[in-house]
Amino acid sequence: HASQIQLARTYLQQRRETSDPGYAQKAQQLVSRILQADPAHYEAQQLQVELQLLNHEFQKVIALSKELITRNPK
Repeated sequence: HASQIQLARTYLQQRRETSDPGYAQKAQQLVSRILQADPAHYEAQQLQVELQLLNHEFQKVIALSKELITRNPK
C-alpha cells in the first residue's frame, strides 16, 4: 500500500496548494480502497483524519484521532 499512501499524500498536498476539491476526492478514493483491504492500516487512517478535517467532520476526527493516539502514543 506504500505507493497508494504516497499518491494520496501527493493529492492532499495538491489540494492544499490549489484548493481543487478533485484532489481530495482522488485521495479519498485511494484511502477508502486501502481501508477496505486493511481497516486497521495506520497511515491510511491518518490520511482519513486529514480528509475528515477538510470536510469539517470534526466528531469523526476526534474519534479516529483518539483511536490512533491509543495505538501509537508517540
